[in-house]
Amino acid sequence: MLRVACFAASLAVLFFYDGDSLRAEELSPPNVEFFEKKIRPILIQRCYECHSAEADEPAGNLLLDRKAGWVQGGDLGPAIIPGDPEESLLIGAIRYAE
Repeated sequence: MLRVACFAASLAVLFFYDGDSLRAEELSPPNVEFFEKKIRPILIQRCYECHSAEADEPAGNLLLDRKAGWVQGGDLGPAIIPGDPEESLLIGAIRYAE
């Protein structure tokens, strides 16, 4: 559960980043480092092949290589639900893949 909570916290950093502003505590060096070392490799290894702009057709119409994809979601809805990691489809998918 701790791993999922950390994953959710890291996703929140990116989810709340609008390209122009982000509260300093959300983009702190430890958060960025955690995301780059622990989260991005999981996304690259398990998700991006089918859920990125590089895919011929993103599976389920879901793009995970950009914030807009997480927010909009795919055929099943938004990939993450801020403040509710247990209901976030991406968290469930990562948990299922472990």
